[in-house]
Amino acid sequence: MAETESLHEILDEASDMADVDSAEAPPESDLSDDEEAKAPEPKFWTTQPVPQIDDPPFEGDGPIQSIPSDQVSTTPAVLPDGLQWSFVDITQTEQLLELYHLLANHYVEDPDEEFRFNYSPAFLTWALKPPNYVPDWLIGIRSPGSNALVAFISGIPLTLNIRGNIVKTSEFNFLCIHRKFRLKRLTPALVSEFIRQSRLKGVVQSFFTAGAYLFPAVSECRYFHRPLNFPRLVNVGFSYVPASSSMSEMVERNKVPTETSLPGLREMDERDVPAVKELLTKYLTRFDMVPVFSKEEIHHTFVAGRGIGDRGENGRRKDQSTCTYVVENPETHEITEFFSLYHIPSTVLDNEEDPEINVGYLSYYASTAAFEEDAEGEDGKLKHRLTELIQDALVIAKQQNFDVMNALTLMDNNSFLRDLKFTPGTGILSYYLYNWKTKPLSGYTATDDRPIGRGVGVIML
Repeated sequence: MAETESLHEILDEASDMADVDSAEAPPESDLSDDEEAKAPEPKFWTTQPVPQIDDPPFEGDGPIQSIPSDQVSTTPAVLPDGLQWSFVDITQTEQLLELYHLLANHYVEDPDEEFRFNYSPAFLTWALKPPNYVPDWLIGIRSPGSNALVAFISGIPLTLNIRGNIVKTSEFNFLCIHRKFRLKRLTPALVSEFIRQSRLKGVVQSFFTAGAYLFPAVSECRYFHRPLNFPRLVNVGFSYVPASSSMSEMVERNKVPTETSLPGLREMDERDVPAVKELLTKYLTRFDMVPVFSKEEIHHTFVAGRGIGDRGENGRRKDQSTCTYVVENPETHEITEFFSLYHIPSTVLDNEEDPEINVGYLSYYASTAAFEEDAEGEDGKLKHRLTELIQDALVIAKQQNFDVMNALTLMDNNSFLRDLKFTPGTGILSYYLYNWKTKPLSGYTATDDRPIGRGVGVIML
């Protein structure tokens, strides 16, 4: 695929390809899709080097298990029913579209089965091809006969600083199984194969998140939501009008300004990479578990996903996955703040009239106010400055036609969420470490040594 080719244009080719839903189910599988999707998994994690519920209290941080490289199997486990392992090469248009269709039709839904993530091909390319990405960590399973992609797991390299320990991990994500194959115990097989591939590269720790309890998590964060297009959210069933209010009152309550307020606010570009790296690196030292970014990773995370060409009628560029803004002091030209957002549409299931909502997610941000005197506290400079900064982020999100902005109770978010009219959702995101032990980190509840949120400083897509 030529680098100049628009990934949205690739979708025009999708009609010429067989949909992943045409994959054959194994002959003995006679359960309905709903029954298969809800089938329980075995207690795989009790056999793995992860914290267990009956473990004694932690004493110090470190790996749980030593794994010599010469003990790593050089061959994958045999899959049932003729299923075959396959690396997914997302640089190839056909395979990228296969992955897109699998996720669009079978990936994460909310508990009420009303919404499903709809990652675009452009977003998947941005998310799965960071600097130093490992092609062998994009792992699929194909069905016999049709060779359709029926399961997938991905991984990218991630260096974490966990309470002062620099830990090279593989961050795994996008675990997805076609619903007709969910009784085949493919989740343990996918995770085991991903761990094996990671160990072959000398990486023996992993990091991931999930919306379910698997084993004792290192932290848990709650989702908060900020409506930006309240009538549409009500129309699709995402929000409702409280009995004590009217639609017009809720629309008025959730209005945001039409223009940003911070002098010197502008979109980040390549010249800002060194300054943003320095600012974010210093800012993240205030949290217990954070990524260690290289200059190349800063560029990829905050610049590479900005899209192609000019902004369209929807306020976004073609193939845009993320947008990042900096605040430049007009006199000194110092970068004093920045924030980043990313965009994942959600498919509205069983709603032909309004089939998709545009969901924005608050990503990384930083402010030099954190390092000033009187920074902390309810009346501190940091809370005041972050409230102004994220208010402008909401303005940008509205200008780009986002229907809702989501944020988690991590970093310093708790200082501004309620003031900016974010409301708590029902979703809890659990953070898990594989083969690494450390005391629980502050998330949506405080710990003895950290206020709410300040244990976690890492964002997962």
